[in-house]
Amino acid sequence: MAAPAEAGKPLRKSTTVPDLLNPGDGVVHWSCQSHGVLISPKIPQAKRPAWLTTRSVNRKTYLSRATGNVHGLKSCDYGNINWSLPKMFGDEKYAFSLIDIEDPRYTQEAANMGRKLTRLNYEKQIIDLEWRRTYKSLLRAEQHERTLGESVGHDERADKRREQRRTEIKTQISDFKAHLLTLQDQKDMYESCIEDIWERCKQIKESIRTENDLESLRKELSARVQLTYAPDDEFWTQKFNISAMKGRRPSRDWELAVME
Repeated sequence: MAAPAEAGKPLRKSTTVPDLLNPGDGVVHWSCQSHGVLISPKIPQAKRPAWLTTRSVNRKTYLSRATGNVHGLKSCDYGNINWSLPKMFGDEKYAFSLIDIEDPRYTQEAANMGRKLTRLNYEKQIIDLEWRRTYKSLLRAEQHERTLGESVGHDERADKRREQRRTEIKTQISDFKAHLLTLQDQKDMYESCIEDIWERCKQIKESIRTENDLESLRKELSARVQLTYAPDDEFWTQKFNISAMKGRRPSRDWELAVME
């Protein structure tokens, strides 16, 4: 996240591609778990709630890469609250909803994704709790069915009551399974929405990484050209003319010059 402007010193209104070799005020250096250190141009950005910015956390905490969540930081809500309930559920997976993108061009979009992710995690937590409760009820009903026993034949009234109870348990089991399928469909829907957010974060970071790599390549090639031609060479006084380049035969000499 870009540092706030000093008093009497506003941020630049426009900027070009970030200069990777210039650690000055024109760029923002930030890091993430998935793509390492990235560099972005420092431009004005809209004000956002503090809890949607990476400055709201004192320490960046991620989930394991195996979980698939490599873009979400642990929200400050779960770090500041000392109650046991938020930590019990948050340390599992629900708390990691703070998007770690600090590029000023995408901070507003990252804030919106953070809001959406917080809401998705909140509702998904409710569905997970209901799913667990229903699954435990299903296991209990199946265990009850297994221990109900078989008809003995000498007591018709007891056998009749046992069969009625068995029918009731089978009906409960069918209802529990149908409810579990409905809850599972809802869980899959929420997971799909969350995966879309992670995919968008990946696209943003890959585009920033590409910008950084291209800028680094430009600097390297510019340095090679400067070493190839002396400062007083006539090469530096020639003007590029696209019409003159059209009349030439296609050649790959430039590739050989780059590879040298």
